[in-house]
Amino acid sequence: MKLAAISMLVVGAGGCTNARDEFVDFGDRVIDASNVEIDGAIVSELPDVEGDFFVVVRPDLPEDRFIKFIMTFDYTPVTPNTGLMDYVAVCLDIDTNEPVDGEPLSATDFDINSDASYDAPLVGTFQGRCNPIVPGSTVQADGTIHGELRTDDFVCGVLSGTAGGLNLEGTTFAGQRIIDDTLPAPIWRCEDQPSP
Repeated sequence: MKLAAISMLVVGAGGCTNARDEFVDFGDRVIDASNVEIDGAIVSELPDVEGDFFVVVRPDLPEDRFIKFIMTFDYTPVTPNTGLMDYVAVCLDIDTNEPVDGEPLSATDFDINSDASYDAPLVGTFQGRCNPIVPGSTVQADGTIHGELRTDDFVCGVLSGTAGGLNLEGTTFAGQRIIDDTLPAPIWRCEDQPSP
């Protein structure tokens, strides 16, 4: 009888789990949320920016020199607060604000993050009539748009990369929805966001 009891005790001890060891093991498999970087506040729903925007870009130069576009956004939701977006940007004549012929800048299927931010490629040719830095000179852009969807009618952010010989670091932009084919007054910084 004693032998049977000892055998059961040994078997039982071998089958028991150590709660502390299991907790440590579980902790090793869980991602530490404190190491996850999030730039902005998570939003429950993204603004609806589908449509045409008047986008004004101001390079970081001593004086105001504005590059202007009509940018059309096409948004595809993935979840209520994430999605994919495309843009087509037609540059505008520096004097007349008329759309300039030529291949527009564009990008497809870039991510809109759960904090309403995005990084989109800015790659292509700026036509000479759109160039306020060296008017008449066509330049190649190789940069990135770091933007945010602020409201249904306003986007903004900064650029990085290059356009010709111009370093785009410090360049800001803002885009306002075009209503009734009338271009709004130009603004080019997030802090100038219009009041609702």
